Amino acid sequence: MSPVKRILFPVDFSEHCERVAREIFALARRVEAEVVVMHALDLPPASNSEWLSYVEALDPEKLRALAAKRLEGFVDDESRGAAVKLRIESGHPAVEILACASREEIDFIAMPTRGLGPFTSYLFGSVAERVLHQAQCPVWSEGRRTEAVTRYEDILCAVDLSPGTEAVVRWAKQFAAAYQARLHLVHVGHGEQSLELLRQMASKEGVEAECRILTGELTRAVLGAVEQHGCELLVIGRGAERKFLGRFRGQAQTLIRNCPCAVFSV
Repeated sequence: MSPVKRILFPVDFSEHCERVAREIFALARRVEAEVVVMHALDLPPASNSEWLSYVEALDPEKLRALAAKRLEGFVDDESRGAAVKLRIESGHPAVEILACASREEIDFIAMPTRGLGPFTSYLFGSVAERVLHQAQCPVWSEGRRTEAVTRYEDILCAVDLSPGTEAVVRWAKQFAAAYQARLHLVHVGHGEQSLELLRQMASKEGVEAECRILTGELTRAVLGAVEQHGCELLVIGRGAERKFLGRFRGQAQTLIRNCPCAVFSV
């Protein structure tokens, strides 16, 4: 697969987003990618005449200038050594994130799943969930982790062995190579046949990884393996409209919501 060239990082200026930024810029430096840092200005629709008067009194250009200044300050400390492009968009955050990803030919979106403040928060179940469901590119999200990680030493890649999951393995391979990390390739299933198929997939993709078959309920088994290996990144497939996701189709959301480390969903 082609090297990562451009990462989209939507921000809402929250302290949480600042913590996530440390990890994203560290990742960008590792893969030598440009980070497109964007903020979407989103005003709620007028629901009464008083609110409409308030909206009309605002100066959109001043709001954009203020947001641009905040964006410059946001990236100053953490972006050293990384190529950065700043974007201010006007509109609903999810809509603008998806449009920017397409327009800028983004390789993946680094999507915070929690946020604070008066802006539309990047809460799982709203903006982040919409992006995860509709993005045509992979999405990085931080899971339950509350502290930034600047190095990945163990990466878990969970696949379902259906046609097309090679793309998931290729992404995991690329991150493992960038960080010189240990790669663990797992499948939730049964029998030696599944293990052999997993090893064949690894061999076909030129992946050096520990191959294991996990048993039990899928999300519990995968999250248990993440905990066991102390992984800093989980790589999975996702998306309701993509046929190759198999059993991850209904459980990717649970994995992303509950994972103790960052999740990269393809």
